[in-house]
Amino acid sequence: MEPLIWGLIAANLAVTAWFIRRHLVLRRALFAAQKQLDEWGASGSGAAGAMAALGRPALISVEVLNALELATRESRLGKAFAGLAPELVRREVYKEFHRQLCEHLQAHGVVAEVRLHNGT
Repeated sequence: MEPLIWGLIAANLAVTAWFIRRHLVLRRALFAAQKQLDEWGASGSGAAGAMAALGRPALISVEVLNALELATRESRLGKAFAGLAPELVRREVYKEFHRQLCEHLQAHGVVAEVRLHNGT
């Protein structure tokens, strides 16, 4: 029975040593990433510079907070359906907002990829 206990203790120590080593590796990587972010911030480029340095563009996110109010103000059907099917009305408001935003950007000569993501 005693060799089994010593075997379990040895296995436990090995696993603990592996976790400690992994923790130290991840901690070093975290400090390196924080140092890189600090350098980007010191150069004055901020988050946009950090995103560009990573090869990804900065993004703008828009959420319509008063979709039902807009629907009731802009459409007679919006008034009728706002109480019956609010999710359907919100979805239609977002589609219309997306269409108008694309038209507005195009009218001002902005070349942009505008996507409508369906939330859950």
